[in-house]
Amino acid sequence: MTSKRFMYLKMIFIPIFTIILLLIVLSIIYKEDYNQSITIEEIPIVLNRYIAPKLPEGWKIKSIQKIDDGFVSPSVKIKYSNNIILGLYSSKPSYPKMKEQSTLIGNTYVTIYKGNSATIYLFFKDNIYYSLKGTSENSEKILEYIKQIN
Repeated sequence: MTSKRFMYLKMIFIPIFTIILLLIVLSIIYKEDYNQSITIEEIPIVLNRYIAPKLPEGWKIKSIQKIDDGFVSPSVKIKYSNNIILGLYSSKPSYPKMKEQSTLIGNTYVTIYKGNSATIYLFFKDNIYYSLKGTSENSEKILEYIKQIN
């Protein structure tokens, strides 16, 4: 009787253990492809564009990452040394837990999302969504950039 139970447990445990192990291995492989460091020249390729987006001049870049989960359009995240993060998207990103307000900055319609510690400025230019995440300390730099991009 005990050997039958052990055999049944073995028949159930081994396949479940194998599936869990496979899922762990796949998640490790998948995460490596999700965020990749890229160069500034690769940005148009990631976004499927012929022309590079207009990036801020004079801001020192810390890192550039391609974000691609394989389901939605790939995007680019650029971190600057002035603690501003520029996100470039082919499709509109959403920020559901933040307060939303629309305004005109220069000639550009901008949606401003406010959270507890950060503010995100989102606008659409040349078929790319630009998302600038910053704090109150660097909001002037963000506003200058939005005015210059026109």
